[in-house]
Amino acid sequence: MFATYSVGFVAGCGVDKPPDLVEAESDIPDEIRFSLHVRPILSDRCYACHGPDIEGRVTDLHFDTAEGLHADLIESSRSRAVRGGDLGGSEVFHRITSVDPDYRMPPPESNLSLSAREKAIIVRWIEQGGEFEPHWAFTPPTEPPVPDVENTGWVRDPIDTFILAQIERLGLSPAEESSASSWLRRVSFDLTGLPPSIDDLDDFLGQIEASSPESAYESEVDRLLASDSYGERMAVAWLDIARYADSHGYQDDGWRNMWPWRDWVIRSYNSNQPYDEFVTDQLAGDLYDNPTRDQILATGFNRNHLQSQEGGIVLEEYRNDYVANRTDTFGKAFLALTVECARCHDHRYDPVSQEEYYELYSFFNDVNEIGNIPYAGEASPTVILTTEIEDLRLAELTAMISSLEREVDSENEIYDGEFDQWRMSHDGTIDPVGLVAHYPLDEFVEKEDLLTLEDLIQPDSAGYFWGDKDNLPPIVEGIHGNAMTLVGDGFLDMGGKRHHFDRTDAFSLSLWFRIDELDATGPLLSKTSGLFDGNRGYHLFLNEDHTLTASLVHVGPDNQISTRSVESVSEMQWHHIAMSYDGSSRVSGITLSLDGVVIDTKTEVDNLKQSITVTIDPFTGDSTNWAGDGDLRIGFSDNNQRTLEGVTVDELKVFNRAVSPPEIRDLAGLSSTGDGMRMYYVTTQSTYYGERFAELTALRVEENFILTHAPEVMVMRDLPEPRETFLLYRGQYDQARQKVGYGAPKAVLNYSDEAPRNRLGLAEWLFDDKNPLTARVVVNRLWMQIFGRGIVESADNFGSQGAVPSHPELLDYLAIEFRNSGWDTKAMLKRLVLSATYRQTSIVPLEKKQLDVDNLFLARGPDKRLTAEMMRDNALSVSNLLVNEIGGPPVRPYQPDGLWKEQATRNAVKYVQDSGDKLYRRSIYTIWKRTTPPPAMMSFDTSERNLCIVKRQSTSTPLQALILMNDPQFVESARILAERMVSEGGSSDDDKITFGFRMLTSRQPTPNEKALLWSLLEGERLTYERDISAAYAVLSTGEFPRDESLSAAEVAAFTTVASTIMNFDATIILR
Repeated sequence: MFATYSVGFVAGCGVDKPPDLVEAESDIPDEIRFSLHVRPILSDRCYACHGPDIEGRVTDLHFDTAEGLHADLIESSRSRAVRGGDLGGSEVFHRITSVDPDYRMPPPESNLSLSAREKAIIVRWIEQGGEFEPHWAFTPPTEPPVPDVENTGWVRDPIDTFILAQIERLGLSPAEESSASSWLRRVSFDLTGLPPSIDDLDDFLGQIEASSPESAYESEVDRLLASDSYGERMAVAWLDIARYADSHGYQDDGWRNMWPWRDWVIRSYNSNQPYDEFVTDQLAGDLYDNPTRDQILATGFNRNHLQSQEGGIVLEEYRNDYVANRTDTFGKAFLALTVECARCHDHRYDPVSQEEYYELYSFFNDVNEIGNIPYAGEASPTVILTTEIEDLRLAELTAMISSLEREVDSENEIYDGEFDQWRMSHDGTIDPVGLVAHYPLDEFVEKEDLLTLEDLIQPDSAGYFWGDKDNLPPIVEGIHGNAMTLVGDGFLDMGGKRHHFDRTDAFSLSLWFRIDELDATGPLLSKTSGLFDGNRGYHLFLNEDHTLTASLVHVGPDNQISTRSVESVSEMQWHHIAMSYDGSSRVSGITLSLDGVVIDTKTEVDNLKQSITVTIDPFTGDSTNWAGDGDLRIGFSDNNQRTLEGVTVDELKVFNRAVSPPEIRDLAGLSSTGDGMRMYYVTTQSTYYGERFAELTALRVEENFILTHAPEVMVMRDLPEPRETFLLYRGQYDQARQKVGYGAPKAVLNYSDEAPRNRLGLAEWLFDDKNPLTARVVVNRLWMQIFGRGIVESADNFGSQGAVPSHPELLDYLAIEFRNSGWDTKAMLKRLVLSATYRQTSIVPLEKKQLDVDNLFLARGPDKRLTAEMMRDNALSVSNLLVNEIGGPPVRPYQPDGLWKEQATRNAVKYVQDSGDKLYRRSIYTIWKRTTPPPAMMSFDTSERNLCIVKRQSTSTPLQALILMNDPQFVESARILAERMVSEGGSSDDDKITFGFRMLTSRQPTPNEKALLWSLLEGERLTYERDISAAYAVLSTGEFPRDESLSAAEVAAFTTVASTIMNFDATIILR
């Protein structure tokens, strides 16, 4: 905002204030604080040029630090921008009050200006000393004294004194206490998301009459907090924060299986898990010593972001986007800071540098993931959710497998006698056993327009060449006869329905190859259905440095075993490679031998838990691969990954067992004598071994079946070695600059040198008593949940661009109370809803409401519209349609036809509506497809769940009324409520109307309301009696069967009445 100019002011001269500024001084606080009053103005009007972002500053002058604010001005006759107590000596005063467009700040070309009130605040601050304060949110909360108030009899909790003190300072008075029934309706929705039943209302009113009112209120809150519905209500807000959905998003928007994480959230709230544990589990539950399955499941929080299934993306670009999303969510969810603004440059408004952003990013950068996720199978890492019965069986299988593995170990002494006897009679020569395929790769044989590859073992199951026939692999001299050189995009396919080894099967691959080009890299041997299936299968890959990687994969890169050779393979000469695997699902079960010698390898991943041939569709339970089974191929894995060129290959052999070292030497053209003869004998000649190995394989197959068919959920699991993190220029994935370590914004709290450099350490930093944000942020959200707006209205932004707290001392008091309570969420909510502040009525005279239109100071009770979920759940509840069942897979209630088809490109193109109980589950369980969220709920301002959302917008549109009147879910609910009104409401129309009104609004109708509804009923009754087909049309809405014992015209008429009450302000607004 401020440049430094030389101007001719005389130091020490008196100054004149503009008349509008003088007039505005009567409307500003007597005491001006920089943090609460001045900084928000400077942040809005000045920080773009004079803020924390060094690159964005137009001069060295900046107002975000004390040093910057009070720095000497070299080019100005006034020594400082701000000189406390001296307006004439403060360059700021002269600039903001100037009428000269070339001198005034902000400059006209910025399209920014200061109001007279804002100028008055800055001027009074200078007059009062111009003291700098750190931003209020970055100063740790201190316990404030409870203020003195005059109306002490109104206070029910210390919370009320902070509210009342402000009300009294403004010359206001609290509103009357709301009626007991209005309070019960409000608190029922706020704590459970559901209305009270008539029985609940009558019981509560009866308790008030029969005992102490305060006891009745407290008992009712305890009942609501103990309800399972409490966890569902609390979870809805958390799902917005966690960007939860049942699909991945982006263009393809395929399904994911995240609902078990959603159910964990519900369970955690219902068990009143302390907030610090609740958050730590989600950030870093996998990093505890011996974590429970639930603690690992909790980390699905970090994986809720959008993920792409598209084949043409740059994997590293999208992986970096995922990491950034986790970083941004951490900042918004737990710190209420817009840290994402520092991804490309230093934050323009808050003290978060780009380097600090990437230090925070480091904590989320170690996950073993890639940018593309599969169509079939959950994106790894995952946790497998077996049942208790399955766990018992798995424990038995583990013990039996371990025992049999010892028995089939060739070094076991049980083989001593028979091996010695065999060795004495054996001449030392061997033949490899278990050969199931031998492709000489000498030539192509044309058959039915295919160029086939001969298999000497199964001549009827030949391989073939796939690619451009004008660019065939050249036939060259090989190690035995001819060989083939891989060129272009073509590859060698060994034929379908063969070599489908699972992780429970032992097998071996033998190949001669020669690296002809220095830049050759790609799949040497690969049996996979490809990237769209998570690279499921087995692979031998030639890396860029010409090391070799062998892997078996369910969904890469985490649910797999992978090992990499330490030394590179030399170029321009023939080598024999053998990859053998023993069926153990351990990386130690893979052996790589080069030129007949076992080579040193380094474990990359050792975490194979499920089948390498199929996955299970979580919605249908069917075995599936999106891209088919995949064939064993030389030089190719799938169309989304590069082919191998510049390598010559010869003599591919496939074995259905793990060949022994002597056999490998034989395959490599060396003498088979030497080490390993005992292993060769045991695994090929011993009857006992054969029987035990068959038993072992059967047990492994059973284990594999259980684990492969169990549901999975995406979670966090870090790489064995941390991934290096770099500052990315302009946030671009391929523009790495300096390397950064692990850290957090220093303006919040320095990251301790003793803290672990992982997410668990980050959680410790978050819940350090000196962290100024964590407790404030969460109690502000709880306050917003109960009162409709936060003490800090910008609940997602406590930074300089956010709102200042309306009651800063109360915010600090609540933060300290919450922390000292052991982060007890239920205890905090109980205090809020039992407070006198909450128990006020929201209905006050218009003249009083106009004194504080937004109810900022809470001189009346909160009023707020039901959320989208509450709107639907209320209708289901009062009609007795609601199925109160906790958790489970997402459901598909009524939705207009064709929406998914319009939006979908590949996955889930048709919405198949559920039936029966699934139509009437709570809205939290409705399936959430990111490209087509539930349309009715979207109309009532739910979050799209693409990003972390702390506070939903609130709109009022005609479409909302149309939904309440016409959506099948609401019409059906009105229809069933009408049946209740007719059959349960009483003998008179008056009683029936009152029954329905109380069900929907929790109060008695006024005489005027009752008269209007009675008039409506009479008219509708006459209409339907004259046109019974119209009545039947109304009663056919929805799948729930109608009560045919009731008059169709009567129920249809009451349906209209019920629907009308559903649209009343008293129904949809909590007063």
